Amino acid sequence: MLQSNNPNTKRFLEVAMNDLKQSKIKIKIYKKSIRGIDILDGIDGYFDDDAREIGIYKDHRWLETFVHEYAHFLQWRDGDPTFAAYYKYNYNPLLMIDRWLERKITYDKRVENSFNIIRNNEISCDKMAIKLINKYKLPIQTEKYIKKANFQILFYHCVEKQRTWQVSEIYSNKKLWDCIPKTLRESYVQHVPSKLMRMAIESF
Repeated sequence: MLQSNNPNTKRFLEVAMNDLKQSKIKIKIYKKSIRGIDILDGIDGYFDDDAREIGIYKDHRWLETFVHEYAHFLQWRDGDPTFAAYYKYNYNPLLMIDRWLERKITYDKRVENSFNIIRNNEISCDKMAIKLINKYKLPIQTEKYIKKANFQILFYHCVEKQRTWQVSEIYSNKKLWDCIPKTLRESYVQHVPSKLMRMAIESF
């Protein structure tokens, strides 16, 4: 179970758990990192609308992870267009990228579109998560969360350019982290400034 002694967190969890219960969404807690298809390796959480399940890796950042995945749930429940985009085409964007990473298919418009769908959905999710953090006054550093959100979009650009899923090195690059903006950059979905992109590729 997800629990907290912080009164603001407790209030948020009560609301979120009730929402999830009404939609018959289960919560799966992982004590070790989440593994599965390559696109999930190194990720701390997920929302699976097919399985009606939220998965959370229970470390010291679990609340931050849960807020993000709960926001994905809200996207699904409320018909957010960036979430609906996953079902707009006759292919699964996550599996399409996974197949491309495994070199089972070549890069084409479907792969390119899949990356755009994911980046669009993630930035929309993070906007919603930031609103939740502020609304419930959760003990999460908003500025740090925003930098992580921008970093994640940058990461997906690196995966697309380098055709590999390398999680550890890029996220431990302090010089790169210091260059990440403190405001949410929706423009990064389509284009990252060339200097920042070069720095990211060098450490990828």
